[in-house]
Amino acid sequence: MSSAKHVDGGRFHNLKKILSAWVRLNRRYCISVRPDTPWSYNERALLSIFAAAAWNAGGVALEEYSTQKGHGRSEWRGRCDIYCNIKTSDIVGESKMVWLWLGRAPEKNIDKIQETLDEACEDAEDLNRHDGKRFGICFAPVYIAEGRSNEIDERLLALQEKILSEKFDALAWCFPPKVRQLPNPNKWRDCTYCYPGLFVILRKVKAA
Repeated sequence: MSSAKHVDGGRFHNLKKILSAWVRLNRRYCISVRPDTPWSYNERALLSIFAAAAWNAGGVALEEYSTQKGHGRSEWRGRCDIYCNIKTSDIVGESKMVWLWLGRAPEKNIDKIQETLDEACEDAEDLNRHDGKRFGICFAPVYIAEGRSNEIDERLLALQEKILSEKFDALAWCFPPKVRQLPNPNKWRDCTYCYPGLFVILRKVKAA
């Protein structure tokens, strides 16, 4: 297992291609825009890289587009966070973002991921099942106080091992060693944080 990067598309071969491209593009951003990381921002920024990954993998993507939601008599016009097509696979998803504090016990962070996936999947259930495989998507960047940056590698490995043991439908992570201890100027209570990287974790919505 590499703590720097990991891709597991599960049984979704074309999704694996998108996740592999997602890792590459996150790393590319860090190299091109120094000193900065894309995961120290918001959900919308993270969604843009996921969409770019679909294009980079040979597919196409749309973000935040209008669509018909709901089923049967209960239907309405709404927005879908992401649509991707790669070869014969259509994927639609609703995304949520959750911050994982690296100083917290891994089990507590798993609980936060599961809660966030529950919310994302609840929204994804409203997407038109004919538009593609529906996924809840959880973007999970991690952070820790700059003064505890010497703990990053050990705590990160423990969290990664715990996430792998959960056997999610698909997941990837990106933690480039060169930016793990890069302080970010976003201060809270006079404390500067490091943002070592992030996970993206997906759960397929069961067909209704």
